[in-house]
Amino acid sequence: MNTLDIELKINNNKGDLTESIAQTISNNHDEFIPLFEKYIDMGSGQTTIFEDSLRVESDEVHIDDDLLGGIAHAMFDSHFYAGCKDMNSVDEHEIELPFEIQKNKIIFNIEIPKPWVITE
Repeated sequence: MNTLDIELKINNNKGDLTESIAQTISNNHDEFIPLFEKYIDMGSGQTTIFEDSLRVESDEVHIDDDLLGGIAHAMFDSHFYAGCKDMNSVDEHEIELPFEIQKNKIIFNIEIPKPWVITE
């Protein structure tokens, strides 16, 4: 199985750890694009992911009691071009990003979903 491995330094100069993690994830949108592409099945040129649309609120970051990991509930946006103005859409997607905390880094090892398969 393919995984997305990301290691990000937490910018925790001052303030709440959950806020720092949320901000670090949001500021690194491009690192997660391979996951987003498979999550919404980018097999067609009709769908694009909005640049810098990854959002994580600090109250959506949950850290385990042992402070060794957690999960961030995130959102990102995509645009679907159907060819007709009234059929185009902007979609908001929710995704869970599990992580580990090591020293002042958050580490993601997320399984990338298989491409969607349409059967007849």
